[in-house]
Amino acid sequence: MLKVIILILTYLLVNIRISSGVEKIIMLPEPQRISNFSLEEALQKRRSRRNYSGEPISLEQLSQLLWSAYGITKVPFYKTVPSAGACYPMTIYVSVVKVKGLKSGFYQYIPKEHQLELISTDNFTDQIYTCGYNQGCLRNQAITILMSADFDKITTRYGKRAYRYTYMEAGHISQNIYLQTESLDLATVAVGAYDEETLNKILPIPNKEDIIYLMPVGKKRTIK
Repeated sequence: MLKVIILILTYLLVNIRISSGVEKIIMLPEPQRISNFSLEEALQKRRSRRNYSGEPISLEQLSQLLWSAYGITKVPFYKTVPSAGACYPMTIYVSVVKVKGLKSGFYQYIPKEHQLELISTDNFTDQIYTCGYNQGCLRNQAITILMSADFDKITTRYGKRAYRYTYMEAGHISQNIYLQTESLDLATVAVGAYDEETLNKILPIPNKEDIIYLMPVGKKRTIK
């Protein structure tokens, strides 16, 4: 009887996905690990850029950004950033507005498989903009990368220091995104001013998580 129920549920889930026309799991393009853009050049050009053209970015660019932020560099768990005790308490979400070949919505990055999981087809741009105190950089971006922390993953090991270590890890992720956007000729800025309590309630994330950093990304806009 249990097997029959499982088969029925599986059938329904598959058909719901097909009928909706929305793929829940998106395999990302393989990230580039070698380029002609040097680390030194990225460091020299790194800037906080708040003005975007409003044009879409490519799926390849999104893939590269997410891998740089929190991707796997060596199995089973080595990533592009250090983490105290290899606890890795962060989850990376992406609010997709304009990415070629990808529907707008709210996604979770899955580092192990280097893929995206669609969490919601809703567009949260207006809510993020409002919670971000109407900052212009949260209006014309192609995506917003959101770093969410599950402090329970690290406090059991490090106690009060866990909070310090988690925010340090967010800084590592942020700098990686900064440098990668420069190498891709994109623009970003780290946003720490926002109503976190409201944003945590609005976004479809687990109750135990807290959004601790926002990074809108878009194509550069030339200001005349």
